[in-house]
Amino acid sequence: MGLNRTRSPRVSTITGVKLPKSELIFLDNGIPVTLLHGLETEALRLDICFKVGRQHEHKRMAARATASMLKEGSLNFSGKEFAEKMDTLGSSWEAPVQLDYSHFSWLGLSRFANEALPFIADILENPTFPESEIHSFVQRNITRLKVELTKPDVVGYRAFTEILLGENHPFGWNSNQAIFEDLTKEDLQKHHSDWFCPTTCTCFLSGNIPTLFLENLNKTLGQLYQGKINRSQPIIPKVSPIFGQSEIKLAGTLQSSLHIGFLTGIRQHDDYPTLMVLNTILGGFFGSRLMTNIREKLGYTYHIQSNLDTYPDVGSLWINAELSPEYLLPTRLEIFKEINKLKNKPVTNSFLKMVRSYLLGSELNALDGTLQAMEVIRERAMEGLEAIDYGTEMEKVNSVSPVEIQEMANKYFSEDNFTEVWVTP
Repeated sequence: MGLNRTRSPRVSTITGVKLPKSELIFLDNGIPVTLLHGLETEALRLDICFKVGRQHEHKRMAARATASMLKEGSLNFSGKEFAEKMDTLGSSWEAPVQLDYSHFSWLGLSRFANEALPFIADILENPTFPESEIHSFVQRNITRLKVELTKPDVVGYRAFTEILLGENHPFGWNSNQAIFEDLTKEDLQKHHSDWFCPTTCTCFLSGNIPTLFLENLNKTLGQLYQGKINRSQPIIPKVSPIFGQSEIKLAGTLQSSLHIGFLTGIRQHDDYPTLMVLNTILGGFFGSRLMTNIREKLGYTYHIQSNLDTYPDVGSLWINAELSPEYLLPTRLEIFKEINKLKNKPVTNSFLKMVRSYLLGSELNALDGTLQAMEVIRERAMEGLEAIDYGTEMEKVNSVSPVEIQEMANKYFSEDNFTEVWVTP
């Protein structure tokens, strides 16, 4: 029997989405370590996070540069020796770029994990920040930035965040060539000395944890930063948004980009689960209102989406699209039509059921496997959600009603509070 492609697949009800149970231990220096055991894999991942980011910088870009440069050499190992050891162990060491915290991740086979610990501990505590590597970092990023600044979507997002949050806000300013060129070895040493300590550090260990590994972890990472006391946390300046429209002319491009958005609450806000559903309905997945109308029906753009960003002190919901210049104003008009529909008429129960199932299915997929589940646990911890039960949040998502979605749309979708950035040829 052939498939009937005119009928949608059956939407199943998903309930009881919960985080797997983890274990919390503390090393000798007070660093907390969250453990998630998984015997289904031979891999082990150690994530080391410092709650230190842009908001802690004495000079712009110091946090990102410090995190990137740790692996380039330490008191006892050169950058080449560190890289060769990771390769010999068949493992990887990454420092994913984050704005509000510093993140380091070791991934490899569990049977080699003990050998990696002395190298990891040394670069965390005794980085040397070689001048030649800092110069390479600066030149590499300047080259990348010049390429990125030819793209309308990149230029639009950079301008949008700066206008929405304020140029003096730690998450509102944008990098430029002068900022990179102003970085010095002393800046990286100061940032590391000031903020890398046990009270800012937390670790996450997931996978097949070998015998004696926790003991060796305590002998290495548990002895770091002895006697160091954390400085008082910085006060993040208030956001200073500019509402209304801004247009940027970008020479040499054929495309335009459109960014429209507004400020929301922090990730811990009670509105967040409902706002997440609202965002998904508007433009958060392929079957969303914006995609169905503006891409599928009208053909104005290949891709349009809405997103939720969260920072320690504020959040935002924003819509972006890349399109031909002649479709910019018609697309803007259709975006506000879809926003007004959500404000004036409740979504249907059947559509909301599909969206809830999509979101909960995505969460189940994110929890499939020990290493993936730890990603969710780590992200929630770094967002300060330890006191908010994950299962309760998922139940809020699963029980939100059409009326609540409409009320949330009317609460947040006020055209006077929107910031818009147009990038045009």
